[in-house]
Amino acid sequence: MGGRSNKRFVEILAEHFKVSRSRIIIVRGTKSRDKIVQVILEHTPGMPSRG
Repeated sequence: MGGRSNKRFVEILAEHFKVSRSRIIIVRGTKSRDKIVQVILEHTPGMPSRG
């Protein structure tokens, strides 16, 4: 998957989970078909804020 594919993948996940794209993080696999993704659904105390 290229950068464009990853961007679209994040957009699809954001739409599905009804969160902003900044709440979707590709943790591992940016250059692979196999991915580990983190979806931040709500702010958790102690979790660093993004943006």
